[in-house]
Amino acid sequence: MDYFKMKTPYFLFYPEVLRKNYQELNALCKKHLKDFKIAYSVKTNSMKEVIDVLSSEGCGFEVASINEIQLAKGKSNFIVFNGPCKTEQELKIAVENNFLINIDSISEINKLAKIAKGKSIEEGLRIGEDKFGIEKTKIKEAIECAESKNIKIVSLHFHPGTQATLEKYEQAIKELSETISNLSLNPKFIDLGGGFPDKLQLKNLNANLEDYLKIIARYFPEKTIILEPGRFLVSDTLELITKVHAIKEKKSISYAILDAGINLLPKSSLSQIRFSKINSNNSKSSKRYVLAGPLLFASDEIGIYNGELEEGDLIKIENTGAYCYSLSFEMSYKKPKIILSKEH
Repeated sequence: MDYFKMKTPYFLFYPEVLRKNYQELNALCKKHLKDFKIAYSVKTNSMKEVIDVLSSEGCGFEVASINEIQLAKGKSNFIVFNGPCKTEQELKIAVENNFLINIDSISEINKLAKIAKGKSIEEGLRIGEDKFGIEKTKIKEAIECAESKNIKIVSLHFHPGTQATLEKYEQAIKELSETISNLSLNPKFIDLGGGFPDKLQLKNLNANLEDYLKIIARYFPEKTIILEPGRFLVSDTLELITKVHAIKEKKSISYAILDAGINLLPKSSLSQIRFSKINSNNSKSSKRYVLAGPLLFASDEIGIYNGELEEGDLIKIENTGAYCYSLSFEMSYKKPKIILSKEH
């Protein structure tokens, strides 16, 4: 591929990498779980291209807003609706289209009852001790409240964490299992939101995806498991290509000014990205550059590059598939083009 032909910055999207990631997860689920459903977390990367690839593979979707509902609706017959701030309009669409709604509060139970108008519906309940869900001590009360209004709770939803280590993941799953046992609950579905690290983090942790599936199978061998993966599926499916527009030497600091900054690489995503110079000869150099973006504030810095750089060089930023596109914003500059690529 001639990276220099296209106007920078631009995203390169690799649909076949996404397809391969989904197929790997699906195969491991078939191997280790009695029954399962996969609902991709749309917030992780809401690109239409991502939705279309996963839809073609038979994947379900997890949504959290009207925007995400519009992206996923009609793309799958299995959609999970999460979030603490569901509007009546969104809940009405969800009920009418048989989404699995993970109820987040007693208030939401009342809204759903009003929308259902006495019709019996089956939904989920989110367990949580922070701003999300129902705290453990009030789960039974919430279930009784729901069922008194013809809302049958068939699923319990729980979020084991983000980029979790195996130890933290197992501890979270164990706690969920104990909570269900202690309350003598018997849900049809166990809905596990997130938790699977991306490929780079798995390597850093010296772990693999199969290890996480084995933990789930150990604690819930007879349940239908709903998974809401995000990072594992999309992190390595997108790269950002950006150009060095200026080199600045300031006292003891060398800056490379790029046409992409935290407008495209939000601070929360920076820990898991990698930089490389396109057409680099890999020659050794002690030079160190602060990579700074084009925005008009000093905090617009995205990382460090070790090696020689010149104006006109292209920098490839890998592992940008999760939360970079979704959290990017248009300040001074429009979002860049997305180019589909078969190469990787």
